[in-house]
Amino acid sequence: MKFLNRYVLAFAAIAALWTLLFYAGLIYLLRTAQYPWIIAISIGYGILMFLSGRCIGTKDPYNGFLGFNYHLITFIICVAAAWIVHFNFYQSGTAFSMTLFWTIGLLIHGYAWVRLRKGNIRGFDKQELFE
Repeated sequence: MKFLNRYVLAFAAIAALWTLLFYAGLIYLLRTAQYPWIIAISIGYGILMFLSGRCIGTKDPYNGFLGFNYHLITFIICVAAAWIVHFNFYQSGTAFSMTLFWTIGLLIHGYAWVRLRKGNIRGFDKQELFE
């Protein structure tokens, strides 16, 4: 299986849609000063992203990447959207902090992914295969 398969690409499309809707709502709420609703849509966005990844990820027959491919797609979409919003609509320091947060999380996940992949062959434990 590939790092990017049809399940990961389907998740990318859904994540892009959720992210577009989230930022459209966020910009509207910031411009109309409806600050309490920002927390509500942020929590809703997080839940929708998690459920989308969980539902699509469980259908993915190859779980050898341990969700790293889904994490990388989410990173690309969320960080790109944050910088687009930063430069075009609402200039604040949140794009930098979001990029920093996601990069640290992605590096930790990437390190764990590399360490776990060294101990297996195509998702199978080396010790179990050669016993």
